[in-house]
Amino acid sequence: MPFSDKAYPRIVFAPLSRWSEVGTPDLVYIFANADQISALVTMQGFHNGKAVNTLAPFGAACHSIVYAAEQIDKEEPYAIMGLFDISQRSAALKNYLSMTMPYKLWEDMMKDLDKSCLTTHSWKKIEERL
Repeated sequence: MPFSDKAYPRIVFAPLSRWSEVGTPDLVYIFANADQISALVTMQGFHNGKAVNTLAPFGAACHSIVYAAEQIDKEEPYAIMGLFDISQRSAALKNYLSMTMPYKLWEDMMKDLDKSCLTTHSWKKIEERL
């Protein structure tokens, strides 16, 4: 597990609809199925032009949060996929993984929504099965 000098007295998990109550997060943690993960990775590539923009490191179930915390102050942060720990998969949502990213990356990606893959015919076909 990576060392982090970030100290958090608490971690608050809140849906997007409650961010105005709890404040702007440092990290955005998403549970997503394969179609949704695909869209998030594609959106990141569209936004920053990088082919490699998401990392999938091994670690215990919560390690992806620590790996993502390391990305907060980076100029070009990566999103971190998680929930690969076989010992914890039975407690995770079936067919779902996680993606954690610094809020800055999330905010930047949201600026491009109106021209992202979510506006394409291909996504509309995928969306029908969600």
